Amino acid sequence: MEIENSKWWLVYTKAREEERAKKNLENQGFKTFLPIIASEKISQPKSISLEPMFPRYLFITINAERDNWAYIKSTRGVSHLVM
Repeated sequence: MEIENSKWWLVYTKAREEERAKKNLENQGFKTFLPIIASEKISQPKSISLEPMFPRYLFITINAERDNWAYIKSTRGVSHLVM
């Protein structure tokens, strides 16, 4: 992948399908980034869950000259690419 020509873009996912979208985009050869945070549940103080830092969003690198990014919108878990 040519890093110098790649830009980070924002992908808006379907509700609670960030991991699914990430996996499917990576299977297509895209580099993704999904920031995850640990949060403690109020009802169960000792219970910690890992959740996306930005629900319904993940980041993807796209080389506009080389990558065929038209398929991103139809990827399972993806709603649309934020422009």
